[in-house]
Amino acid sequence: MPSLNLPPLPQQLPRTQSDWERFVNVFQSWATFLDTGYQWNPATLLNGWTNLSASFNPAGFVLISPNRVACRGLILSGTLTDGTHLLTLPYKPAHQVVTVAAANAGPGFQFARLDVDTSGNALLFGASGFTPGAGWVSLDNLSFSLLP
Repeated sequence: MPSLNLPPLPQQLPRTQSDWERFVNVFQSWATFLDTGYQWNPATLLNGWTNLSASFNPAGFVLISPNRVACRGLILSGTLTDGTHLLTLPYKPAHQVVTVAAANAGPGFQFARLDVDTSGNALLFGASGFTPGAGWVSLDNLSFSLLP
């Protein structure tokens, strides 16, 4: 993860030329950090789930601040029973996280429930009607805090 030693954002609009130059430099520093700052870690998928294709982001995760985790990827269905363990993250929330994930059941679009338990396990619910090997789930909406 890149250094979070970034200049603070200005609290007021600049008034002088030198204030404007500092203002622009601060925002350029932040823009550079946000554009290049994160190294995604590949996720190991479990229970027959695989990355959908090279056209989409592979399953992965990143610590985007000292206390926030984000996930990404589009994964193709494996085991579809409620509570299926999709992957394990090395980061563990203080409490179970419940989110909604965009999904495709095979013949149509729907939503599925995606949880992360306090052991870092990502679990899928509501996918029992998916067509095996044809449905997918997006991990792109999964983001959670590590704070209690």
